[in-house]
Amino acid sequence: MTRNWKTIIAAIGVSIALSNNALAKKNQSNWDVAFDLLRTQSDGQNECCVSPLSLQFALGLVNEGATGQTKKQIGALLPKKLPEIGDMIQQSGSISSANSIWISDDIAASVKAKFIDQNRKKFDAEVRCLPFDEAAASQINNWCHKKTNGLIPSIIDKMKKDDKMVLVNALHFKADWQTKFDAKRTKKKQFHLETGTSNVVEMMEKTSYWNYCEAGNCQIIRMNYEAKTDAETPSFAMYVLLPEEGKKLSDILPHLNSEFWQNLSLKSQRIHLQLPKFESDFRTSLVPALQKMGVTRMFTADAQFDKISKTKLCVDDVLQKCVIKVDEDGTEAAAVTAITMRLTSVGPNAEKPIEMNVNRPFIYILAETSTDTPIFIGVKTK
Repeated sequence: MTRNWKTIIAAIGVSIALSNNALAKKNQSNWDVAFDLLRTQSDGQNECCVSPLSLQFALGLVNEGATGQTKKQIGALLPKKLPEIGDMIQQSGSISSANSIWISDDIAASVKAKFIDQNRKKFDAEVRCLPFDEAAASQINNWCHKKTNGLIPSIIDKMKKDDKMVLVNALHFKADWQTKFDAKRTKKKQFHLETGTSNVVEMMEKTSYWNYCEAGNCQIIRMNYEAKTDAETPSFAMYVLLPEEGKKLSDILPHLNSEFWQNLSLKSQRIHLQLPKFESDFRTSLVPALQKMGVTRMFTADAQFDKISKTKLCVDDVLQKCVIKVDEDGTEAAAVTAITMRLTSVGPNAEKPIEMNVNRPFIYILAETSTDTPIFIGVKTK
């Protein structure tokens, strides 16, 4: 393998399949994955935003080099046709994403050509070799900044001594609402916290027809984004799950799963919607979450990445940063997931509108609807 590869950057989209049980036995529903991941980050008290989509493709990159039990555990998180799902989502025009693999030049000669070739072929991954010095983190961060339209300027603080490879997925989403809010009607109003106090927020307001239902002690609304292609059905939507008065997010979160989601019966209804403008900026290590979900071996000295390199490697960290901005016009969001690997030697108008006043903590989900793929999922508590 030479040190100077031609760069290849392309779009990638995803769904993920994680579960608390029997990960090694079968893939789980995309929605079980998203809800399980959300529960690992929030019990309903703290805000968070994670991207199942970005995590999935970063794991897809590293899985090309896994064998044995390591591959079995990671593979349980992946849908069978991951690249095809990415291509389908990308065609919408609302998402741009890219994958890259960064290799320390001191192990370049030992990295297997098939690992590189498969990631280029399946995921259009850009591959770069470079010294893992202080400048390496800056180069990776600059790449992330570019691929997320500046929303995420960095993911790596600094390179660790034993870091040998970094695999990165960067994702950017931007779309306008199909039914926009009038900024002139946005007013400062109270948002009631579960602690009994309240904050002042900018509350958007509109009466229109949206898909809506009530289930699991929640009001649930689906707000479509404007299609950028000729497709008849909008490809992307945001769902808001608002617990009914007297219920807390902690009452709702344990019951969210694929069965609940598949049994929802949303239908077009006239809704008077009040929804706060909001932004969320969340960074976390997903190592504890993945370990809780059953993905453990890749973090140990027994990690099996024989197809990556003759050098014995394991996963050191799985970092993710998400940013989402919601306003009257639509939504812009970005996510970066970086997997660092190290040496294993170191350890009608007459209708009365239904009232939905989102003036208390809620769950939000941004999803691609034709493939039923959750992209971002989060909790807004204040």
